[in-house]
Amino acid sequence: MQNSNDDKLNALTRGLWSNLKRKGNEVQAQFARRSTDPDKVSRLTNEFREIVGGLNAANVLAPIIEDEQRKRARWALDRATLGLHKLQDRPFVDSERQDAVERQLVTALQQFDEDEIVAAEVSARQLEALVDELLYASAVAEFDALQATFSHLTESQVTH
Repeated sequence: MQNSNDDKLNALTRGLWSNLKRKGNEVQAQFARRSTDPDKVSRLTNEFREIVGGLNAANVLAPIIEDEQRKRARWALDRATLGLHKLQDRPFVDSERQDAVERQLVTALQQFDEDEIVAAEVSARQLEALVDELLYASAVAEFDALQATFSHLTESQVTH
């Protein structure tokens, strides 16, 4: 359990947790040598106080960071879902690519449900970009089709 918690805290603090633990172990090892120099003991105490304060701050902030990551991932998934709904209403969307987007969205939602929050957010952001690309391609294809219709209508004037 401790290793899992360490891994989680390390990920949430972008490596700061492990760095503080390593420095704390080093300071403890230096202190264990029992220096008789009061200045050295005072310096080690001050350094250790900063390390302990950093670990406390990480413990307090980690749940907040995790909650914010979860919110960002949820919002990204919501935007990807809305984008997919927009695609369904658009003409000229490549159905194979739309099906691929749907499958990727299901995968991203599963990642979220399995607490793979960072992976879910990354997947959702990639989906957003893909949906934007498909919406653009659809709009261009629709414009091209309308342009062809326009040309056909204006070039072949009907006489009665």
